[in-house]
Amino acid sequence: MLDESFLKPLLKRIDSQYRRHNRNVLFKCILKVFKTQLIYLTVLVIFQCHNQLYNAWKGPFPMNLNQFQNHLHGSYYIFSSLLFQPEFIQIEVGEDNIDLSDQNSLKVLHGYFSYGPLLSTYHPIEISTSYTREKALYVKLAADHRSCSQERYPYHFESFSFATLRCIVKQLAISTSEFSSHSDKSVYIKKIEGIYNRNPRVFNQQVITKCGILVGYLKKYESDFVFKSHSNTPYQFSDHVRIFDVSCYYTPYVSYLIICFFGYLLLVDLKILYPSILDFIHRPPLNLHIYIQEELKKVNSLCLADLNRGLLNADARNNYFNQIFIIKNKYLVMMQVNLNEKSAEILRQFYDKSPFIIIPIDYITNITSYSVVALYNNYYQHVHFMTSNESCNLTPAEWLHERVVNLNSRYRFNWHRQQLAEKRSERERQLESFIEEETLYQQRQYDNSIDQIMNGVVSASPNFIAQFRLDDPIIVTGNSRAEICSICLYCFKIGERVGEWPCDAKHTFHFK
Repeated sequence: MLDESFLKPLLKRIDSQYRRHNRNVLFKCILKVFKTQLIYLTVLVIFQCHNQLYNAWKGPFPMNLNQFQNHLHGSYYIFSSLLFQPEFIQIEVGEDNIDLSDQNSLKVLHGYFSYGPLLSTYHPIEISTSYTREKALYVKLAADHRSCSQERYPYHFESFSFATLRCIVKQLAISTSEFSSHSDKSVYIKKIEGIYNRNPRVFNQQVITKCGILVGYLKKYESDFVFKSHSNTPYQFSDHVRIFDVSCYYTPYVSYLIICFFGYLLLVDLKILYPSILDFIHRPPLNLHIYIQEELKKVNSLCLADLNRGLLNADARNNYFNQIFIIKNKYLVMMQVNLNEKSAEILRQFYDKSPFIIIPIDYITNITSYSVVALYNNYYQHVHFMTSNESCNLTPAEWLHERVVNLNSRYRFNWHRQQLAEKRSERERQLESFIEEETLYQQRQYDNSIDQIMNGVVSASPNFIAQFRLDDPIIVTGNSRAEICSICLYCFKIGERVGEWPCDAKHTFHFK
């Protein structure tokens, strides 16, 4: 009899080990995703993607001269790249503070040749700050013929001072009498924005440099080759120069692509992680697992408690070393693992399959040395025996065969029919062997015998002798009629096997 706690602890051990395994797998997956995302985040920080997107979404950031001076001093600290720093900024340097004279301006030409088309120009910004006394500050403007010069920059006009707004109105040739009685900026802004929306190119050409309203981003240095006025020798900026680039609109396309790519990789990681999380949270206890339920469904009236009770009540005749059980003489329960198994390597095999298989006795069609063959919905299922170290006179196949022969009439009928067919096949094989043997013997002994030919003696046919050899011999008893062998002339002994030739004299001889 099984101990009452055998079956449940087996299922509990498998379930507990699986949950520990799944927890470890989940932890490793989370750690892997965390490390991967940390690498992604490091790359994003190195390439300043977070800051570029921050500036694209929130910028431009309006600054007055004092704020801009503080920004110049703090924008190149070592750890400033780790923070969300304003890069796309709007400043007002004041009227006529951008030097547009040819002798102080620098040009960038196509192909780095002095006669190439003009691409952009650099002009010094003449503002007096502690920073500009140490570093030169230039503004980079697009050439008039380039499409960048037609960009509509996202100015925050409400942040400009009244002096700057009046300068803009003046450059746009708007009558100042309209604003003489107004001190509200909104009147200026509404009129300016209307003109800017209609013709941004004219606005950019007439207002930006004159009134000193700049929207762009600050660079430490430029790699462009520049030419001075009336000079054919190109040179590059030195390290003490800072460039405020307003030549093109601030659009971090590369950052968008990098973040989208890393976002896609994050989704891939989460897709891999999702099944482990779902299984960890929602996996039912093993006794309710679908694989266990599928086995129990084979027996409509049997639940796990009934199965455990049937295993407990199985007597020695229906229990083969706690490996194979017959319940109610109707169901065969084949354990796929030892009930006391504690090996993690073996229990791991049953995370996603049942540790036992139930087969209705009536479904069994054949029993081989290694497995039981059952027919389910015209599909043959082979269930292998569990290997065992127990010593027993009967193998699992032999033990199960003896029991199923008594319980399954169809199996018993098929087995008897198979036995008869095997006997017939064996008899036919022996008959062919005996015929061949007798044919060779007669050819060797009598084909060239002069006495046989002269006396006209004809031997019995090989087929007849082979058939005679297959017939059951006579066992000598005390009541046997013959007493002496017709060939060796020795007396027969009780229990010896003798043959009787089908002639009129009924000659009898030792069967060998």
